[in-house]
Amino acid sequence: GQGTSGEVSRLLSSIDGGRYVVKRVPLHRGSSEGGAAESAALHEVRIHRLVSAGCASIVRYAFSHTAGPELLVCMEACDLALWDALTQPDGLRLGVGGSAACASPADQEQLRAQRMAIATELCAAVRHLCRLRVLHRDVNPWNVFLAAREGAGPAWAAKLGDFGLA
Repeated sequence: GQGTSGEVSRLLSSIDGGRYVVKRVPLHRGSSEGGAAESAALHEVRIHRLVSAGCASIVRYAFSHTAGPELLVCMEACDLALWDALTQPDGLRLGVGGSAACASPADQEQLRAQRMAIATELCAAVRHLCRLRVLHRDVNPWNVFLAAREGAGPAWAAKLGDFGLA
């Protein structure tokens, strides 16, 4: 899909079987805004590389590579943005609106556990950033991503991404 600073494509690694995305960021070399765009993109990569190590609640950075007029950034794939989970009627329902009140007590408890897990994981990501003295400056439902969780517990893990303003 299209991100704010470039096009995002999904891929599956044949080496480790992991799911990744590659963000293609145009660098606009040779133009008047090219230097600033390249500097901002490289700064985002440096911050993402720094903060993704050691915190499962941050989208994991894999590697980056400059290929001609664009920067390729490879990172962990997530399934959807929190915004989509909150607003899409056919997507994951987190109980926004009247639908939560109609749910069974067991479903309401599961929904409460999922919401608490998302809040706890976001707090862990922000705490990790604070320890590294990094200010994200753009925490919002479009920059919080959900990845299917394997095993027991809530179905979705929340991960903070997009460090373009950090």
